Amino acid sequence: KNEGEASKDYITGIKDVTEGSEAAGEVVKTIVYSINGTQLNAPAKGINIIKEVYANGQVKTKKVMVK
Repeated sequence: KNEGEASKDYITGIKDVTEGSEAAGEVVKTIVYSINGTQLNAPAKGINIIKEVYANGQVKTKKVMVK
């Protein structure tokens, strides 16, 4: 039975947080896809999937809504 105060200390194992683009370096290639997977030349109205390839080889994807 715990009768002490609630602890707000969390152990996460995270030692440092670096902004994603800083850690990955420069974006060398950006590819845009529609929500159904068709490659586009530029973002279109609606939901787009943006894939960014960085100089160090890291790849990041994000969903972007264009109104």
